[in-house]
Formats: sequence, C-alpha cells, structure tokens
Amino acid sequence: MNYRNLKVTSAILILALVMVFALLVLEVYRSFVQSDIERIRDFADQATERMLTAMNEQNYTEFSESFAPRVFFDQVCFASFNSLVTARFGRYVSKEFLNVTRVGGYEVWVVYYRAKFTNETGYVTVSVSMTEFQDKLMVTTMGIAKEPTLIMMSPYDLH
Repeated sequence: MNYRNLKVTSAILILALVMVFALLVLEVYRSFVQSDIERIRDFADQATERMLTAMNEQNYTEFSESFAPRVFFDQVCFASFNSLVTARFGRYVSKEFLNVTRVGGYEVWVVYYRAKFTNETGYVTVSVSMTEFQDKLMVTTMGIAKEPTLIMMSPYDLH
C-alpha cells in the first residue's frame, strides 16, 4: 500500500468515526429530550385535568395546587377567570393531548390540548405553560381559546 492510499484510507476511517460519534450523540440527545417531554406531559396532563375539573367545581384550592410560587392568581382572579370561561365555553367535559413545545431557549414548556366544553360543538384549545422551580414542574399560565376568543390566566399582570 502506498502513502497516498494510506492517507485516503485514514481520512475515510476518521470520517466514518466522526459520523458514528455524531449519530451516538444525536441518539443520546433524542432520548434525553423524549424522556423530558414524557415527564412534562405526565405532569401537564394531571395538572390540566385538575385545573379544568376544579373550574367546574369552583374550587380555587384544587385549581391553584400546581402554581409556581411567583404566580399571583388569587380567589378573586380565579372567580373572574372561571366566570368568563364558563359564560363563553360552558363547563369542561374532556381533553385530548395535542402537542408539547419549548419556548425559545427558556425553560418554559407549553402543552396544548383540544378540549370539549358544554357550550361548544367543536373543540376549544387549552394551553398550559410550565417551568421548573426548585427541580419541580409548576404551572405559570393557562389559556383557553377558540377563534376569535382567548381567555388567559395571566398572573403576572393582574395586580
């Protein structure tokens, strides 16, 4: 084998090793992201169900159970939010998972559902935003929308 063939063989071998390494890194990243999404969805499914059911029962304590500490959404805000939702959409019936997205480079996740309410023939979109607080997922906002109406639980600008 001459020197030129050795260089080509070495280059091909190095390229193959780099490609294998890149594929391994990609697979580890993909499995990490998938497990993160499953963890987020599991939390969101439970928290969203609890919040929507609590709205039907007008139960602020259950509704606010998963709130992040910095969320200011008191019983007065809850009563107002709940009456707007109930007047427009009716009572919550059921939900179906749609999607999980991460907001930019922030540790904020938004989980979307399509939900049935008693006053709507079609689906209503419910979104729940969450973030990590002291290694625990916590709810920061909730939105309930059907074109052209959006009712948002926005705890940061209410008071």
